[in-house]
Amino acid sequence: AWTTADGAPRSAIEHVVRDSAGYAWVASLAGVARFDGARFVSVSTVPARRFAPDGRGGFWVLTSGAPSPPL
Repeated sequence: AWTTADGAPRSAIEHVVRDSAGYAWVASLAGVARFDGARFVSVSTVPARRFAPDGRGGFWVLTSGAPSPPL
């Protein structure tokens, strides 16, 4: 299991999706991170709950407030 010691944004993960390039996107209350199979890269510190497909191959990040622009 990946933890914050491995670079995950938070040990408790809200949602995970995989994109067409094979990256895993992780939503947590500490933000959003992209995982390439070896390391996590933080892309946002806005608390995130879920991802929703945008119909064009991307997705929206759903937060406790308004949705963010598509990734």
